[in-house]
Amino acid sequence: MRWTPILLVLVLGGCGSSPEPQPPAPTLTGAQAHAPAPETAGALALIADGPAARRRLGYVDPDRLANTGLPVRDVSMSVLGTTTDAPAIRVGNDVTAVADRPPPETSAITPAAPSAVQSCLGNAVAQTILGMGDDAAIGVGLTDSGEGVQLRVCGAPHYVRHLDVMKRALTRAGADATEVEIGEREIVAGVLPVNAWRLLAGGRELRALAWR
Repeated sequence: MRWTPILLVLVLGGCGSSPEPQPPAPTLTGAQAHAPAPETAGALALIADGPAARRRLGYVDPDRLANTGLPVRDVSMSVLGTTTDAPAIRVGNDVTAVADRPPPETSAITPAAPSAVQSCLGNAVAQTILGMGDDAAIGVGLTDSGEGVQLRVCGAPHYVRHLDVMKRALTRAGADATEVEIGEREIVAGVLPVNAWRLLAGGRELRALAWR
């Protein structure tokens, strides 16, 4: 109990005193304002924005993908156009391994449309995001969560009228489509059967679920 007097001094010393003013928190800009999340978003946040990234952005983590029970090689080929033993990213037609690098000022998932789609897809083990014109994107991703493996499709159209168009397309495909608000962006999300994972190839089938 030798520490009791010291504790009393510390407690009493604080009575009646005002806390010291704290310096204001620094203002974060660019990529700093959106601290990268683990794995999927964290990897994509290190890719610079640009025409190729806005056209097509893919991601595969073979180790996590193996836990889904789906064919790792086939899924990797669909997303990346090649196979890989380590997490990899596709930017346009170029594929690179995930590596530590300084974050760019504007990352591939900073613009509003891909940012909303990425937030909707979450921590996917494999995913593809396609640009759909000015300020619009659609994405599909495999997630392995507590609810099991899911194939999620998310679309962020530029025009509000296209939300209903995509909802109808997803409903026809067998998804329970809903409108979701992410930040200030209205998007459409739906979950399809996992056996439709070939949508990850980002071809006509995925575009047909969009608004054009």
